[in-house]
Amino acid sequence: MHAGQLSSMLPSALSGLFVCPDCFKPYKYRKSLTRHLRYECNMEPQQLCKLCPYKAKLRSNLIRHVREKHLQLSGHQLGGQPA
Repeated sequence: MHAGQLSSMLPSALSGLFVCPDCFKPYKYRKSLTRHLRYECNMEPQQLCKLCPYKAKLRSNLIRHVREKHLQLSGHQLGGQPA
């Protein structure tokens, strides 16, 4: 499928959704598309983990990474309290 075919499918297949003009990723809410355009689409990750080489485009993804990969291993919760 080439770009012309994809763009002709967008109105019917994704009606009622907000679609990124660069990568065609659909979003239910305009605010989600705005966040995607501002922080994600064609952007390098800006949020760096201090404990490993992991990088994230959104701070919330970095926080989730730290909770799941690092805090569970040490037996602590976010804030330094033992689990």
